[in-house]
Formats: sequence, C-alpha cells, structure tokens
Amino acid sequence: MIQNVISGILGAIVGAIALYFLLGIPGEVSDLGKSVSKIEGRVETLIALQGKVERIEKRVETVEDEVSLLTGKSKKHGSGWISFDQPKNLKAGDKLELFVGGTAEKVIVRLLPEGKSPDFPIGVLPEIFVVPDNRLLSVVLKENHAAVTHVSVHGGPNPWGKFSLGENNGPATLERIGGK
Repeated sequence: MIQNVISGILGAIVGAIALYFLLGIPGEVSDLGKSVSKIEGRVETLIALQGKVERIEKRVETVEDEVSLLTGKSKKHGSGWISFDQPKNLKAGDKLELFVGGTAEKVIVRLLPEGKSPDFPIGVLPEIFVVPDNRLLSVVLKENHAAVTHVSVHGGPNPWGKFSLGENNGPATLERIGGK
C-alpha cells in the first residue's frame, strides 16, 4: 500500500512537471523576467534623467540670478531695480516717478541705503502702493533717506514673506525713475 501511495505521489510530481513544460510556463516566466528587466532599465534611465534635469534647473537658476544682477530684474523675486552710480540723499517731500513694468497690481518700494544687503527688507517704505493703469507710480517721500544706492519695486504675492500683496499679484520691474 505504501508503495502505491509513493508511486501515486511520484506520478503526480512527474505529471505536474510534464504539464509545467507542456503549458510553456518556463517561457512565460522568462518573458516576465525580460519585461521586468526592461522596466528596471527604464526606471533607472528615468532616475538618471531626473537628476540631470535637476542639475540643469539649478544651473539655469544660477545664470538667471547672475543675469538679474546685470539687468536689474529678478524673475525669481518678482522685482526690479535701478542702481545709482553714486549714492543719493533723498529728502522728505521729494517726489519719485517710478515707471513700473511687469504685471503687478500692487508693489512695495525700497530705497536701499549704501552698504546694506538687498537680500533683506531694509529701506522698504511703510506703505503698499497700487500701480496705476498707466504704470507711472508717484511716490512722495515722507522722510529723509540718506545715501540711497538703488531704488527697487517688489511685486509677487508676498515679498520677503512679510508683505502680503495678494495671491494673484504679478511680478514687477522698474523701467525708469524720474522726479525729485
């Protein structure tokens, strides 16, 4: 009886192996392995390409920042400025005519003093200005500003994270300055 059971088990195993090869399962497993390898290769390629794209984006940002220093416009910060050859002393009552480019509806204006970093909101006038339709913004100074090295306008939703100008507020550029 045990012999019959063993024979039956061996027969079932041999039959299963025969069906395995007759049904082509090894070929399908092999095809599946090839497909997985192709997918793995594509994923690795995508990861490598993503890394290259990120490096290129960083290089473009660096170039944009360097170009902005030359042009007086920062796409990244939604701002524009004009630097003076020599520092200027501006007095209370002086009127600045600022021609604002870009699409900002509201801006803040900064009169940056000599030796101060433009990376911080130093010299910012205390009011938010609405840009008129003709884009010519008149600013009458309420106090003296000594040794101003450049004038800038800042648009965007929230310059320096401290001046809420509205979520849809566009960037600003400063095309020219007149007045006094």
